[in-house]
Amino acid sequence: MTKISFDAIKKRQSKPYWYLLVGFIIMVAAGAGIVLFSPDANTAVELGVDETLVQSTDMTISSTVVATSTHPVAVMIDNHFDAWESQFGLSRAAVVYHTVVEGGATRFMALFDLNSGVDKIGPVRSARPYFLPWVAEYDALFVHVGGSPEALDDIQYYNITNINEMTSYGPTFFYRDDGFLQPHNTFTTTDRMRLGLNTIDRADVYGSLFDVFPIAESARVIGAAVDSIYIDYSSRSTYDVEYVWNDARAALYRYRAGEQQFDAATHNVLEIRNLILQSIPAAVVVDEQLRVQLDVLGRGDAIYIVNGMRVDGYWEKASYDSKTRYYTSDDELMRFVDSPVWIEVIPEGVAMQIVPQ
Repeated sequence: MTKISFDAIKKRQSKPYWYLLVGFIIMVAAGAGIVLFSPDANTAVELGVDETLVQSTDMTISSTVVATSTHPVAVMIDNHFDAWESQFGLSRAAVVYHTVVEGGATRFMALFDLNSGVDKIGPVRSARPYFLPWVAEYDALFVHVGGSPEALDDIQYYNITNINEMTSYGPTFFYRDDGFLQPHNTFTTTDRMRLGLNTIDRADVYGSLFDVFPIAESARVIGAAVDSIYIDYSSRSTYDVEYVWNDARAALYRYRAGEQQFDAATHNVLEIRNLILQSIPAAVVVDEQLRVQLDVLGRGDAIYIVNGMRVDGYWEKASYDSKTRYYTSDDELMRFVDSPVWIEVIPEGVAMQIVPQ
């Protein structure tokens, strides 16, 4: 098993986050039906090495209740190295996407069932436009903290149902944990997201997590046994990823920068039984902030690692809001075991090594 080595990075001490008190006041006022701020005049800055000024987008408030017990919520989750100790909820996600953002870093988008009772999710971070076609195919509630200008424009253009922390309603649906470094300390819960969805004037929102990944009748998968997968995302190895098969747990263990990845909520290592390695065209740098654009529509190669067995195939996504379909090389829909699905979206030029058993 190849291990990654990199220089230890000291974490700075977080200063108290002064507006927790303000957030509490806003939450109390919101509960009493008092509108404290106009949502039309908000502009916000998300601090961090990979962020710039972002414009806030607000939601329309209504008393209409639209949440269902199976409604999916897609949350942007931070993967900056300063956030690694504060990543909560990934082990409870039904689907997790992972791919590159600017500066050689990577980011997660995790999908949860609103009925799953996850009491801490995050750190929630900003949107990028190429995550939105995946949000659209689930008709999911999209949860984020600001975003790139293109992402915020696309949210409006494609009518993506979303909750943005950088609005006057942010403190109601998100909270800041002063125990972690800013800006890697914004969190939410499925209960708060249900409250948010219940206030959005979108009576047509009824997405589902259950029609994208067909479940196999048997856990037995015919393919070649895999020992490990290594994905070389970054030049300094900081964001490189490795999956290693664990016989005792019958699952892949996920490593980053050579160390096992844990969910901060449970302190348990992430165990993955459905892994999709989805190849896409090369990333294109689009602005002076080194933001990238990814092409996630069309067709490309895919490799599936299901219960430790490799199956080759391809993916197709015909349009912005159509489902991504995953096929075997025999043109049959790939079927997965009844377990969360992790998707590594790998641009051309990113090296990958799969070691068989």
